[in-house]
Amino acid sequence: MAHRFVLAAILAWFLAQGLALAFHLAPGLAPDEMFHLQFIKIFEQSNFSLLFNNPETLNQGQYSRFGIMLRAPYLYHYTLGAMLNLLQLEAFNFSTIIFLRIINLAMALATLYLFLELCKEFQLTNRETVVALLTFSSSAMFSVLSASVNYDNFINLISILSLLVTIRLMQSPDLGRLLFLILLLCLGVVIKISFAPLAVLIFLFLLLYLAINKNRIQKPKLSFLKICFISASLIIVIALNLHHYLTNIYQYGSVWPSCQNLFNDHQTCLGYHYYALDHHLASAAEGKPRMSWFSYGPFWMLSMLGTVIGIKAMFTYWPQTFQIVGSLNIIFFSALGFWKRAPLVDRRIWPLVAIFFLYISFLLVYVNYPKYLFTNTLVQGLNGRYSFPVLSILAVAIAIGLGRFSFFSEGKLYYAVILFLLVNGLPSALYFGIYDLVLSGPKAEFYSNLPYAPNPIFDKDFNVILPQNYDYK
Repeated sequence: MAHRFVLAAILAWFLAQGLALAFHLAPGLAPDEMFHLQFIKIFEQSNFSLLFNNPETLNQGQYSRFGIMLRAPYLYHYTLGAMLNLLQLEAFNFSTIIFLRIINLAMALATLYLFLELCKEFQLTNRETVVALLTFSSSAMFSVLSASVNYDNFINLISILSLLVTIRLMQSPDLGRLLFLILLLCLGVVIKISFAPLAVLIFLFLLLYLAINKNRIQKPKLSFLKICFISASLIIVIALNLHHYLTNIYQYGSVWPSCQNLFNDHQTCLGYHYYALDHHLASAAEGKPRMSWFSYGPFWMLSMLGTVIGIKAMFTYWPQTFQIVGSLNIIFFSALGFWKRAPLVDRRIWPLVAIFFLYISFLLVYVNYPKYLFTNTLVQGLNGRYSFPVLSILAVAIAIGLGRFSFFSEGKLYYAVILFLLVNGLPSALYFGIYDLVLSGPKAEFYSNLPYAPNPIFDKDFNVILPQNYDYK
């Protein structure tokens, strides 16, 4: 009973701080939030027909600056846009931003609930479950992201549900769960392209596992109607994927076309913030030496940790030294404990650990290091939140590893870790540097004298405002 009360208190604390951020976080601070809001509003106004327009036509019309996103996965934006179109919030005088933030916060809470189900699968002790939940939920970046409008919240939900279904398939393989997992993987790919590596890793592991254990595969345990519903949904989602990605390949020669693929015009692309920024940085760094992959790796790991327990968005909060050192100590001792406890650990954790390291390695080798080579900027595109789809695996492994030590079960280490994780989260970020930003919004100097096209600021009706005309009070 006490254990359930503690878990409920953690979830209540997460909800309370999430609602506080949803209602008070200044527009434009959460990562890419205003862009996502504008794109959702476009889908609210145009509905599904937008998906069949030409990006060049959009770039010249009322959706200027958003044509580049037309060939990106769209399901998150379309779903919320359709929801706004159905509800007509203006009639109730309710803020669209706050409503969408609350929807995203609900997704984050659902993610935490599924995480607790994942902990049950590995039979974590009460104390291990508390530590795992705090490790997963208490970081400042996760708190800010959960209370903002961002498709990462939808991807985090799909990711942990996919991992949970994978674990249950290993326990009891049946065709119903297999169909549901394939549906989830296809769904994730039409939400965000960066889910594709995780989907491929899970699918390849699944093929290997089922090939080895083909004699254990059972008939579906779900009812006939549920199987029909999942099958129909899968056909629809596969059709959406085929339409989206085959169109990209046929028309633009790429699964995810770049700005140059879409418009074939460098000057047009310079009107887009991230394209212009990357090319400005690349021009400034031309001819300068680059670090080797081996030298870049340690910096990358430290930066990923810092932008998980800290915040990297339209503002940056880099964690204090005690937060970095404390987190590294927890990771080190949990890794040591996990290794010693390995013979006793549920064998189903090992494929997840492999998926975690392969996914993180993909981010390093194929995403962040090439970006560094192009721009010669260490932090450009390096965001800890991109690891959130697999962070649940690390949280479970940390709890299992710490549970190996006797002074954890006796309470000394347990209470020290709990106190650190509580202080290490959003309270530290608020205390050490972002409180004024949360209340007052982005500062004018953030946009002063930029040599590249600035990210646009929007008013309450989502109209673009030039930075120099924005009221920063």
